Amino acid sequence: MLASQEIQAIIAALGCGIGPDLNIEKIRYHKIIIMTDADVDGSHIRTLLLTFFYRQMRPMIEAGYLYIALPPLYKAKKGKQSRYLKDDPSLDDYLFDLALAESEVQIGPAVVDREDLIDLLRLASVRKKMLDRFRIRLFDERIIDAAATVGLPDETTLADEERLLEEVGPAIQAEFSRCQGEDAGEIQWAVEADRENDTNRLVAKMRRGGQELRSVLDLACVQSADFQRIVRCQADFDAFGPAPYRLALGGDPAAEVINVLDLLNRIIERGSKGVSVQRYKGLGEMNAEQLEETTMKPENRVLQQVRVDDLVEADDVFTTLMGEVVEPRRRFIEDNALNVENLDV
Repeated sequence: MLASQEIQAIIAALGCGIGPDLNIEKIRYHKIIIMTDADVDGSHIRTLLLTFFYRQMRPMIEAGYLYIALPPLYKAKKGKQSRYLKDDPSLDDYLFDLALAESEVQIGPAVVDREDLIDLLRLASVRKKMLDRFRIRLFDERIIDAAATVGLPDETTLADEERLLEEVGPAIQAEFSRCQGEDAGEIQWAVEADRENDTNRLVAKMRRGGQELRSVLDLACVQSADFQRIVRCQADFDAFGPAPYRLALGGDPAAEVINVLDLLNRIIERGSKGVSVQRYKGLGEMNAEQLEETTMKPENRVLQQVRVDDLVEADDVFTTLMGEVVEPRRRFIEDNALNVENLDV
């Protein structure tokens, strides 16, 4: 890494040396900003640069000279007004504001407070992203959604083949049918042995769009971070009040909404009317004026200062994840695989 031309140029520009030869008094700049693309590749490059600065120029970090620029991921435009938005949650909030300007949601007889409603929609957005990840893995995400809603199967029911077929399957089918209405079909259930975990797996088969999807509800699935996150969202939904809801958008008559995902989809659809959204994969996709306005101007840009609050912990993390020894990194991945919530595949 130290032999690369880019790193050599950084060392020369800062003028203070590196490693044991570093003299922080000679540094030419007191604000060094790491500016990479807003996508996953940019995150990888940023991590490599942070590793370099931590290993070779730690006094610069301790002095508070190192910053990370946070370029926006989106530009949303409606009419003559435009806004830069830093990430997906910011885009969602922008569309929520547009849709809810003249709208209301009722749970039972009560109208939901606007801030509470936005909290509910944010949770629904998280749940939708988790379900999308199951869909990418060729699960029927509708079945996963129904399973998480009823909170089944779990470790106890997976151990009981009879309960899986007579209790768990019908409960998931009932919730699935409630949400899908006339489009709901019959889920074909089967129980298979999960020899690796000395238990069972519940297999749901269903044709969708000409393709048979095989959704395996086993211990790995129900204990995964994605499924558990969906279950936690359901507990929060239950605290708001039971579905169905009644949604009145603008001047439209109130309509019944079967669950929070349906509520989210209708509000996002309403908020997106007349809005054009441009997604920036990288800073290179911006023209000079956009780059200056969002990332270069001190009055507009967003910076994060890099700090090291715990030297021992920071050193351990860098050694484990960025070091040359493979085994600690493999062990870290194996130990934390089920806890990961944001994974780029």
